[in-house]
Amino acid sequence: MNNEVLVVIGSLNRGGAEIHLSQVLPELKKNDINVKVYLLSDLGELTEPLQAQGVPIIRPWICRKFLNTPLRFLKILINSFQLFLYQLFKRPSIIHFFLPQTYLIGGALSLLTFLPVRLMSRRSMNYYLEKYPPVIRKLEYWLHTKMTYILGNSKKVVEQLEHEEGVPQQKIQLIYNGIRLKESQKINLKKELSVPQNSILLVKCANLIPYKGHTDLIEALSYLDQKQRWDMVLVGNDSAHIAEKLKKQAQELGIGERVHFLGKRSDVVDILHSCDIGVLASHEEGFSNAILEGMAVGLPMVVTDVGGNAEAVIHKKSGLVVPSRSPKDMAIALQCLLDEKSLRVIYGNAAQTRFEENFQLENCVQAYYDLYRSILNKTN
Repeated sequence: MNNEVLVVIGSLNRGGAEIHLSQVLPELKKNDINVKVYLLSDLGELTEPLQAQGVPIIRPWICRKFLNTPLRFLKILINSFQLFLYQLFKRPSIIHFFLPQTYLIGGALSLLTFLPVRLMSRRSMNYYLEKYPPVIRKLEYWLHTKMTYILGNSKKVVEQLEHEEGVPQQKIQLIYNGIRLKESQKINLKKELSVPQNSILLVKCANLIPYKGHTDLIEALSYLDQKQRWDMVLVGNDSAHIAEKLKKQAQELGIGERVHFLGKRSDVVDILHSCDIGVLASHEEGFSNAILEGMAVGLPMVVTDVGGNAEAVIHKKSGLVVPSRSPKDMAIALQCLLDEKSLRVIYGNAAQTRFEENFQLENCVQAYYDLYRSILNKTN
């Protein structure tokens, strides 16, 4: 064993887990944790920045994307064999799997190579298993029994692991997400959007994916007081190609001029600083970084009661928590904040304080450090 912590993930394309690792791993490296990243499928835009911060990246033999199903299957086989060889000959002290496909493939291979310490991080509720054949669920639950620890990023995720999936409590660890925002620069977002300077800006940062609840949110916006001046800012990549459908919905509801699709942006922090109310209307979550980003800049948040959302936003203290898939409840909460500036200030200040006390990057890094170090000390 070589005190190496090998983090295995499919790629470093921009996503919640990938951004999480891109912030956490360099800090662990600075604290003398010998961490490396093994990519099972592709590279991704976060690969070079992570390497530049001193985190070694082990690249898959085949990175090319294939549309042809047999070629895609062959790619998976070859890259999996590469991972098998790495585990067999390099013998990392800890192997840590992120995201389902990587867990299923890498977890099984780690049993064949008899690695003694295996970790898995569950970053969401287990609803994704519903789209797979039952055998996949059985395989994942069986792999749970072979892991040294299983990490969840919210109490909801942890409870599901214990009560639905049968993971013993002593094998479960809760590590909340933590973030560090980039330095912000002042922008005139209202000028960019061509909206009046007195408009109240609502913002939602989430890729355009059905489960993120954009359809519900747009319906909720149609119930708001149209005599008030407000505008909705939607930041996120059109991952599921639903932008045109959402724009049509907004037009049909008579609010097309108020809903602004900004697409994928690199200046998210600047945008958040320019807005007044944060929103997340998801149908499912693990623990949302987007909520933390809003809290960090002092936005009062209106979020749906799924996953760890209500663990981040305390209802009627640092924001408002509403039922999922209920546009009318969402509208009532948004209207409440639109009507009362003083309440926006109170909730926003409380949200920022809560973030600073509980969800800064340093808290998260320390939790990983303590876990890894305790394991390494036992194995040496």
